[in-house]
Amino acid sequence: MFFKFLLLPIFALALCVTSCGDDDLEQNQPENPSVSDTKKLVSMEYEYTAGSFYQGWSKTEFEYDAMGNVVSYTKERGDDDHYRIDVVDVDWNEDGFSLTSDDNRYWQSKVVNGKIVSQENDSFKELFIYDSSGYLKAVKCILSDGSEERTEYRWSNGMLLSDGSTEYKYSGKTCAGYFPIFYSSFDFLFCAAPQLLGTVSNCLPDKLGIDGQWIELGSYEFYDDGYLKSFVESGFVKGEKAELKYKFKWQ
Repeated sequence: MFFKFLLLPIFALALCVTSCGDDDLEQNQPENPSVSDTKKLVSMEYEYTAGSFYQGWSKTEFEYDAMGNVVSYTKERGDDDHYRIDVVDVDWNEDGFSLTSDDNRYWQSKVVNGKIVSQENDSFKELFIYDSSGYLKAVKCILSDGSEERTEYRWSNGMLLSDGSTEYKYSGKTCAGYFPIFYSSFDFLFCAAPQLLGTVSNCLPDKLGIDGQWIELGSYEFYDDGYLKSFVESGFVKGEKAELKYKFKWQ
């Protein structure tokens, strides 16, 4: 949920930003891309290292079952004045999984051939549509009042070029495994399990832009085996430079 923090409100749900189309929900999803031969993300954290508009830190740790599915994750976050911890349980069943958390949040997700095709709670339902290569193509959001909205995703050679109003720029940097942050504005689960959404990519963006404002992504650091260790997200908020550093651990 923290990617794009410098341009979007904290914890904003960055989905459902364009008008909906008439695509039907596809029931037979291609299996690729996958993470079957990659290490698992066991923790990710961030801390604001510059700027006064956003402050604080967060750490999320993931637990897996013998099948490699995330079964729970613990989120800690705080600043000089506050501290909070939440545990989210991921309960798998024959149709998919449900998410329940300490703050009474609940989601039910349907999974077909390893990919989410629908997800819902009391407020709205989402339908996930994929392209022929298995990458996320669109998310259709059906709100409680019956209205529909839609976000489009564009990919090229394994690189996410845009999602809704956000654009991504690249210069050829890659990592072992995958870049964990795509689509993380929705839920931390997909940082550890991007294959559920078709957002598996080892391409590392240099910039992301929203409505003409650009955030720099850089200072990439790697473990000896090439997996991503950390990076810095930086931009300007009301003329003041702000920086956010991410750190990752894998096993």
